Amino acid sequence: MPLFRSFLALILFVSLAACAIKTTNPGDPSSADFFKNEIISCLIESCNQEILISGGSIVPEESSLTLSISLPKAPSSSASYSFSVSNPSLGSVSPSTLIFTAANFNIPQTITILGAADDTDTVDNFFVLDILDPEDQSIHYSLKQKDNDRFLFATNPTYAGNFSITFADAICAGEVSGHIGLPSGTYKALAVSGTWRRASAPQISWVLKPNMQYWDIGSSLKAYDTDASSYFIDSSGNGISSAGSNFWTGLNGDWTTGSDCLGWSSGAPTDQGSAGNPSNPTLSGISSGLVYCNNVQSLICVQQ
Repeated sequence: MPLFRSFLALILFVSLAACAIKTTNPGDPSSADFFKNEIISCLIESCNQEILISGGSIVPEESSLTLSISLPKAPSSSASYSFSVSNPSLGSVSPSTLIFTAANFNIPQTITILGAADDTDTVDNFFVLDILDPEDQSIHYSLKQKDNDRFLFATNPTYAGNFSITFADAICAGEVSGHIGLPSGTYKALAVSGTWRRASAPQISWVLKPNMQYWDIGSSLKAYDTDASSYFIDSSGNGISSAGSNFWTGLNGDWTTGSDCLGWSSGAPTDQGSAGNPSNPTLSGISSGLVYCNNVQSLICVQQ
């Protein structure tokens, strides 16, 4: 870009030099030297940038992004810039106006973009920060609302403890189509065992993601939020309330691996597996006790 701008300046200067110049006084606006000095000044002072914005472009859903705003050169008088967003359903901006003067033009001022809740989908959405300059000219700054929603569902309660780690995720894939409104994508079983899947550190193929909201498609309610370590936050939602029965997890209450029906290979009435309780919205709902492996229960399938 600097090379292009220099090349453009050279073309403009050469073009001007070829024209009839009435004076050689470098202080005269009609002189070539005056024009050359203006071009050099423009290149140094970023004449092609009316406003400087820093801070990024990602607005997390239900969180915020702070942008620093300044001007590359001093305005001739007090300059007011107005801010709005193209889609208020995705976000809002505050304050809506910043004023710059010759005294503060290069001192960054801040605006805050607030990401709105968008629980109807699990995709990122794009919108624009619209800036109106003192001459009523529009400047557009692209933003992305980073979605933090994921869905989960309970399978049919037909699986004994020998559902097999080989087929656990395939069970989830096979039942996706039976849930109206469930977003398409990959779903994996919220269950752990050995080195197949582990929630505790170091995590292995763990199905939850950090700082997300997980929605139960069966109840249309938020089940849980997750923390920065990709664990459900206690009582942050309604739990996995759509499950009609307990569900296999293999988890202890501290997210370590507990009993797992011999690696989810046993359906014997003498072996046991850790199970969750759909009526409990606390973390105890993920590991509410041991169930004999011959019992049939649900699996919880989580969108990736």
